[in-house]
Amino acid sequence: MLKKIILSLRGEKMGQGKWKKVNNEIIHEDTGTKYDPHGFDFYGIHRETLTDYSPDGFDSWGRDKDGYDRKGFNWDGIHKDTKGEYDPDGFDKDGYNIEGFDKDGYDRYGYDRERYDKEGYNRFRYNREGINRAGFDRKGIHKDTLTEYDPDGYDRDGYDKEGYNKEGLDRTGKNREERKEIQNKQRAMWLGLRRKAEALAKGEMTIEEYITKSKMSIEELIEFAKKDNLSADVIRFIVFSTLWWVIFPT
Repeated sequence: MLKKIILSLRGEKMGQGKWKKVNNEIIHEDTGTKYDPHGFDFYGIHRETLTDYSPDGFDSWGRDKDGYDRKGFNWDGIHKDTKGEYDPDGFDKDGYNIEGFDKDGYDRYGYDRERYDKEGYNRFRYNREGINRAGFDRKGIHKDTLTEYDPDGYDRDGYDKEGYNKEGLDRTGKNREERKEIQNKQRAMWLGLRRKAEALAKGEMTIEEYITKSKMSIEELIEFAKKDNLSADVIRFIVFSTLWWVIFPT
């Protein structure tokens, strides 16, 4: 049982667990042989030295006989020369100095001291000139067209002047046909409300009939009439008719 556990742990460490059994042999998936890319088999034996160590003195875990890796650090992250967590050049086992930057000047998240990544963009995805990868500045103006649209006709969010992206969908996920259908329904509802408002004003419909046939309340109808710029006479008539109906219900 102990041997199985040890071999299992070794297998996961060596080659990141890319071992499989083929025809009663343990084969590494990357090389297609009994050995991993570093020359070790599943049991940690090197094919050249037939020992636990490669010709340059490191085992399958990348450690020498004293437990130091190729950069000179032990399991605890202590360097063999400095006896501290930093090597003679001032970098720790992960390659970062005391300020948190690697030899190229980038931190663990990939940003330099000015907070730009290797491609020159900050965490807000703008470069030092204030332009993002798509070519837009923070105000949404494209650097080439000097308008809010790029050369292909799309804004910084990826929508054209009609409000559709390259897939033909609007911001709500509807395509042109679906949006047209919705607009047609909205227009039909608008026309119906307008006709009802005018019918009330002309006396062709009573308040009772409106309440019976409409889902929109009288208050909502009045707001609609105001927003749709119906005449003041129409609005007044609806208001007065409603008050009369409330005070003197039939």
